[in-house]
Amino acid sequence: MMGYPGPFGWMGYKYSSPPSAILFGLGMASLVALLPVLWSVGGILIAVAVLILAETVGFARTWREKRRLAAGEARSGDIWLATLAGIPLAIRAALSIAFDMAIAILIVGAAWSLYTLNMGGSAFENPFVAMLDGTQDLSLGTLDLVTVAALWVSNLFIILVCRVGVGGWHLREGTNAIASTILPGRLARNLAGIAGILIAIGGISLVAT
Repeated sequence: MMGYPGPFGWMGYKYSSPPSAILFGLGMASLVALLPVLWSVGGILIAVAVLILAETVGFARTWREKRRLAAGEARSGDIWLATLAGIPLAIRAALSIAFDMAIAILIVGAAWSLYTLNMGGSAFENPFVAMLDGTQDLSLGTLDLVTVAALWVSNLFIILVCRVGVGGWHLREGTNAIASTILPGRLARNLAGIAGILIAIGGISLVAT
């Protein structure tokens, strides 16, 4: 079902999330988390673009519905492509994503640094830092399975922080809106989510030695 706005504290309105979009969101997050592991800086840029798009959709849907309700119009439930409001909302989404992501990267980076120090290495010479700056070859067969899986989990954590931090509910609602639009059936959304998770796990196996 499409989401419709309801009370949400000082924000005024939010979209109710289709319960069947939970698996889709997890599958999407799994694939997005794998991109930086596969392509380092290039993968990071694609992953961030996907997150900004989803949060922009969430901002735009809510903005449009609040204007409709303020004008005394009925809730529209328009598909997400019809609600995009342009660059201002994309900038707002990018700023909230950047804030959450910076905090998450600091947490994950500190964890990786402590791990490498404990293993006798340098704090800033670890696979996570190499993934961020592109100084290490992360192509097929260059890292062991545990390291690749740890990088993937680290990226999943960063996405989780983005989903619960500033503007996080916009990111969740944007993801759900995309799911409801491109895959209107509950079964289709669930299958797509499961497929995303399985593809990500398969990708981990391919990257690892």
